[in-house]
Amino acid sequence: MTPLRILSDLHFEFHADDGRSFVESLNPSPDEILVCAGDLTSGHRLPAALNLLCDAFREVVYVAGNHEFYGSTRAQVERWIAEVVHERGNFTALDYGDKAESEVRAGLAGSPFQWSESERKRNEPILTAAGVELLSKTAIEKRGHVVKRGARPVGTAYFGAPIQRYTPLYVLHVQTRPKSEASTKGATSR
Repeated sequence: MTPLRILSDLHFEFHADDGRSFVESLNPSPDEILVCAGDLTSGHRLPAALNLLCDAFREVVYVAGNHEFYGSTRAQVERWIAEVVHERGNFTALDYGDKAESEVRAGLAGSPFQWSESERKRNEPILTAAGVELLSKTAIEKRGHVVKRGARPVGTAYFGAPIQRYTPLYVLHVQTRPKSEASTKGATSR
C-alpha cells in the first residue's frame, strides 16, 4: 500500500528557513504521496515551497488555501502553480474553483460553509463564471427576487465595512424566485 501523508496550514512564510528544516524532518519514504491542503505559504514564496515539497515526496497533490493569495493576485498565484505543474512531473494541483462549487453543493444539501472575507472575494468570481450567484437577502430583494419558503442559507460569508459581520447567502434562481411570482396566488417554485 502506498503511504499517504496529509498536511495543511504549514505557513512556511513564518519559518526562518522557509520550511526547509521542517520538510527534512518529515523524512518521507521514497514512495510516499503528500496531500497539501492549503495555507502552505504566502505570495512570492509559493513556487519555492511547492518545489521543496516536490523534491521530498514522490507525488504532491495540492490545493491552495487563502494564505497563498496574501500579497499576490489570483492570476499570479495561478501562474506560479501552472509553472510548477508544467515543470514537475510529480505535482498535481486541484482547482480551487472545484472546492468553491463543492462547498455550495454541500450547502444546498444542508452543510453550510463559512467563508472569511478573503475567501468570499476569491470565490465570488469563480462561482459567477460558473453561473452561480450567491447573494444576501438584501441583495436578492434589490434584484427583484425573494427567498423561497423553507430555503436555508448555503453558507455565510464575512462582509467588511460598512456591514462588518457574517451574512447568510443564498443561490439566486435556485433558492429564490421573482417577487412577482411570489405574490401570484398558486405560483409554483422553480
